[in-house]
Order: sequence, then C-alpha cells, then structure tokens
Amino acid sequence: YTGGTFKPDYESAARNQDALRYQSKTARQDVLLSLHETFLGALLARQEIGVQEESLRLLEEQLALARNRYDAGVGPKFDVLQADVALANERPALLRARNSYRTQIERLRRVIGLPYGDGQGPGEVEIVGDWASDYSIPELDQALADAAANRPEVRDLQLQREAGEQDLLVARRGLRPQVDAFAAYGFLNERFTDTDDYLNGWVTGLQATWPIWDGRARTGRVLQQGSRLLQIDLQAEDLRLQIGEEVRRNRFDCELAREIRRSSERVIEQAEEAVRLARNRFEAGGARQLDVLQSQLGLTRARLDQANADHDFMVARARLLRSLGRLE
Repeated sequence: YTGGTFKPDYESAARNQDALRYQSKTARQDVLLSLHETFLGALLARQEIGVQEESLRLLEEQLALARNRYDAGVGPKFDVLQADVALANERPALLRARNSYRTQIERLRRVIGLPYGDGQGPGEVEIVGDWASDYSIPELDQALADAAANRPEVRDLQLQREAGEQDLLVARRGLRPQVDAFAAYGFLNERFTDTDDYLNGWVTGLQATWPIWDGRARTGRVLQQGSRLLQIDLQAEDLRLQIGEEVRRNRFDCELAREIRRSSERVIEQAEEAVRLARNRFEAGGARQLDVLQSQLGLTRARLDQANADHDFMVARARLLRSLGRLE
C-alpha cells in the first residue's frame, strides 16, 4: 500500500501521452500553414509572370504600330522612341518576376523536402493550381466557436491540466504512510561444517513507513503541483485571448482582400476598355501615344492588384483555417 498513488500516477502519464499527440497535431498544422503560404507565393509569382508577359506583348504591339505610322509618314519618330523606351523599361519587371518565381520554387521545394532530379532545377518544376473560386468565410461567432472546439493547443492544455490534477493527487497521497507486506520460505544451515542439519520455514510480516519529518519536502511537492495547475490556467486564458485575436485578425484580412479583389475586377474591365479606346484614337490620330502607354500601365497595375488580392485572400484564409484548427 503506497497511499493510493499508483492509479493517479498512471492517469497522469496517460494524459501526458494524449497531450503529446495534440502537440504533434499543432506542429503538423504549422507545417501545413508554411506549405500553403509558400505555394501561394509561387502561384503569385507565376501570375505576375503572365501579367508582365501580357504587358510586354501590348507594348510590342504599340511599338509596331508606332513604327508603321512613322514609315507611312503619319506619325513622328518620337512616338517610336517613346514606345521603344517603354518596352525596354518593362523587360526588367518580367525578369524580376521570373527570378521571384524561381526563388519561390526553391522555398517550396525546401518546405516539401523534395530533391531535384539529376540535371534539374527550378525551371523544370511546374506547379499546378489556380486561385480559389469560392470567397466565402465563416461568420465571426461561428469561427470563434470552431476555434475553441478544434484548436489542438486548447485540448493540449486541457490534458495537461488533467495530468496536473492527477500529479497533485499523487503529491497529496504521498503524505500518507506506506505499508509493505512480505512473505518468504527459506532454508538455513551451517556454512562451515559438514553437517546436513538445516532450518527451514516461512517468514512473513508487515512493514509501515511514515516519515515524521522530511524538511517539508512532501508538502513542498504539493504546493509545487498546485502552482503548476495555476500556471496552466493562466496559459489557457492567454491562449483563449490569443485565439480570439488571431481569428478576428485573419477574418478581417480575408474581408479586406475580398473587397480589394472585387474592386480590381471592375478596374480591370475599365482599364481594358481604356486601352482599347486609346489605341483606336491613336490609330485615328486623335490621341497621343502617351495616353496609350499610360492606359496600358494602368491595366498592368490593375491585373497585378488583382493577383495580389487573390494571393492575400488565400493566405488570409489559410491562416484563418489554421486559427480554427481546421487546416488540411
């Protein structure tokens, strides 16, 4: 009899084992979030390449149009030089976008742990996927409830507290006396004689141990376990506030990115129409080439804004799902 410490000691170990499983779930979701963010960064870089290539194509068409007008004697050479300079200024943006894509591929490969094949590099890696078509997000109250129910960190602390309660019970029961029962059957003879005489029989008994004074060591263990429970309660309260702040912030970021994307859709439509009208007027001699170049620049910016808004929404939604404990 050990004062009833065996069962709570076992229960504490079982709770700690379960808590470690939830800690592994937390680590897994952190890795998944890093993977989502890196993949979306590569997706954005790929989108930027497409936007810059389309912008370069429009500028090449504008340069060809300016040259044709100059050769026909209806346009000044200044328009040709202006279009050529605009085209040259656009090429570095495309080069930077391609370099950004290679960098993001390297990061994605490192997060996944994917080695290159022989003679392969970032140029041989092709990502598959596109931006989401669903831009819905959960309501705030539902999101907060889901986070409280699904976050592995919450369940981890709950199990730690349950284990701490069992440890406190062990420490309190350690103040009780311990009783040992023993029994044995033995043989005994003279070791240094030739006689065959020996004694044999059972030996049984009880032994009780109850330290009268241990320098308050056992009482200190009880106080230590009580302090641990208080620390866990404070951590749980801090985690609750942290989860609420994460859910609200990520949801606000989703709303912002969604509104920016909706606005960018209308801007792109207007910018495409502005480019069409400016080019038609330029061909008819009713507009300056600067108007065409400025409208093309506005279209490029609008497309980049839309790509960034898509990226920001997807990242914010991944972070929101992580804060809800539902990232897969």
